[in-house]
Amino acid sequence: MNDNQISLVGNIVRDPVIRKVSEKATVTTFRLASTPRRFDPSISEWRNLDSLYLTVSCWNKLAERVANCLKGGDPVVVSGRLRMRTYEIEGQQRTVYEVDAQQVAPDLSRISVELVRTGRPRGFESVSDEGPDEGRDLSRELSRDMASVEPLPGSGPLLPIQAEPAA
Repeated sequence: MNDNQISLVGNIVRDPVIRKVSEKATVTTFRLASTPRRFDPSISEWRNLDSLYLTVSCWNKLAERVANCLKGGDPVVVSGRLRMRTYEIEGQQRTVYEVDAQQVAPDLSRISVELVRTGRPRGFESVSDEGPDEGRDLSRELSRDMASVEPLPGSGPLLPIQAEPAA
């Protein structure tokens, strides 16, 4: 199968926008700006080269998490499929490139975050460690236990701890 993959590093231009496109599908979109930098030894300074701006689309669970955790200006790493779309305006053919994100993460080389983990359901270990037990409906027990999951202290979205200047 010929499927392309692309990874980009950049900053979110504006706050991500989330919208419901159907009963079962949610999409979050944002613009990503990626600006390469090069050191110019003749003036002993870093120089910004031309910026690349791409629209990134995130779907369903990823869409919700991106909308809840990230905002404009955040440095991120995006991995996904690059796609090209053409359309016509006033008789002129236009082409745009977009990314269907599969992963979006804060760029930890430029910002610190606190990762929040949720707890496991009570009795989860005993269900998985006991092995098969005829007569027990393990999926029903697990579903019941999942309803009583309590988050660990400090749970919530990823929170920036300290922003660092770009290198």
